Amino acid sequence: MVSPEEMVSPDQARQLFGAEVLDADGAKVGTVTEVFLDDDTDRPSWVSVRTGWFGTNESLVPLRGAEIAADHIRVSYDKATIRAAPRSDDGEPLSRDDEGTLYRHYDAAGRSEVPGEPDGTMVRSEERLVVSTERIPTGRARLRKFLVTEEQQITVPLSREEVRVEYDTGTDADATDSNDRPAPTAGSDGWMVLYAQRPVITTEWVAVERVRIGTVDVTHEQTVTGEVRGEQLEVLTDDG
Repeated sequence: MVSPEEMVSPDQARQLFGAEVLDADGAKVGTVTEVFLDDDTDRPSWVSVRTGWFGTNESLVPLRGAEIAADHIRVSYDKATIRAAPRSDDGEPLSRDDEGTLYRHYDAAGRSEVPGEPDGTMVRSEERLVVSTERIPTGRARLRKFLVTEEQQITVPLSREEVRVEYDTGTDADATDSNDRPAPTAGSDGWMVLYAQRPVITTEWVAVERVRIGTVDVTHEQTVTGEVRGEQLEVLTDDG
C-alpha cells in the first residue's frame, strides 16, 4: 500500500487508470476513468470514478487519506457519499471553486478522511503558500570603451638664469664660470641673453589594467503575498 503523497512520478499516476475503487468499508464503488494532479506537487489529488449499474455515472473522489494498492484504491468515504458528490465538467481541470464545493460535500458527510478514525471526527485542512524561485533574464551587459577628459596636475622643477656680477682679476676669468660652463657673453649691443626652463606637455598611451566582465550572485529578500484557503468546522444539529 502507498499513499498519494508517495506517488512522485507521472508514470505512477497513470497506473491508477482502470483501478477498482473501494469505499471506507471495502465495498466496490467503481473504476477510475480519470486522474487529476495537484498543480503544485504534480501528485494525484482526485480521481473520477465510474459508478452506477451500467457505469454511466461519474463521481469525483479526493485521494487524501486513501490507500493505493496494485489493482485498487481504498478511499475514506462510503459509497453513498461518493455517488452523491456534485458533478464536474467531464475532462475539465478542477477549479478552486469546484474543489471547495466537493470538499464541503465530503466533509459534511461526517466521515473521517483518514481510515480507522471513528465516526464523528473530521480532519481540518488548510492551504499554505509554497514559494519557489525561477531564473529569468533581466538584461544584458557588455564592455565598451569611451573617452573621458580630466585634469591632472604634476609638479616639475624648473630652473632659470639670473644676473650675477662677478669680479675676477685672473687671466682665465673670461674662459669659464664657476660651474664649468662657458661664461655668458654680452652681445655687441651690451645686452646679455638670460635663459629659463618651461614645462612642455605631451601625452602618451600606456596600458594600465586588464578588465573583463563577469557576474556575481547578490542575495536579497522579497516579501510575496498570496491568498490561501482554510477549512473551518461547525457542528450541525438536528433539533427535530
